[in-house]
Amino acid sequence: MSSQDTVVIPLSVITVTHNHGAYIGRCLTALVPEVTALGGEILVIDNCSEDASAAIARQFPTVQLHLNPERRGFSANNNYGMALAQGRYLLLLNPDTEVLPGALGALIQFMEEHPAVGLCGAQLLFPNGTIQPSPRRFPTLGAAIARRSPLRRLLRQSALNRRHLMQDLDHSQPQPVDWLLGACLFIRQEILHSVGPLDEGVFSLR
Repeated sequence: MSSQDTVVIPLSVITVTHNHGAYIGRCLTALVPEVTALGGEILVIDNCSEDASAAIARQFPTVQLHLNPERRGFSANNNYGMALAQGRYLLLLNPDTEVLPGALGALIQFMEEHPAVGLCGAQLLFPNGTIQPSPRRFPTLGAAIARRSPLRRLLRQSALNRRHLMQDLDHSQPQPVDWLLGACLFIRQEILHSVGPLDEGVFSLR
């Protein structure tokens, strides 16, 4: 983990790729000018891709590309990236996302205005512009039935599923949430010194 003495830039974006050649070019094309304007850095951790992911990342001279010697899970890859990062804020961003103009600045502004917040997430949108629910409530038995059982297709529009996805709240306004999808996590770096990095015992591949 970077020490406080090495935090010299406002933002570090960490993106983990594994055979994401179809997406990473568009991701970086949108991301590079936004991060450059903020004086930040982009770290791409390639997780043993067998496609052109690494070659595409190399086409962006300002991107720092790190090649894994062996395949690791989501937490281990992002912990590695965060340990290298020098930003005051850290953004864990999926490679199949495209950052909209001004979004990163808005996240920084939100965190500056809310110093008690250690982590937040951006509003995610589907390609057609509709909201992709990214906040979640803690799991319940009802949520498990609605999301993970053979009945999930029948319960997609049920109150159980909607409650789990927090669709009963106004997603146009900031809200306290139980947890967020890992697609876009915006972290105040000093919080890592208090709570530690991601739990590598929870293994999911990226």
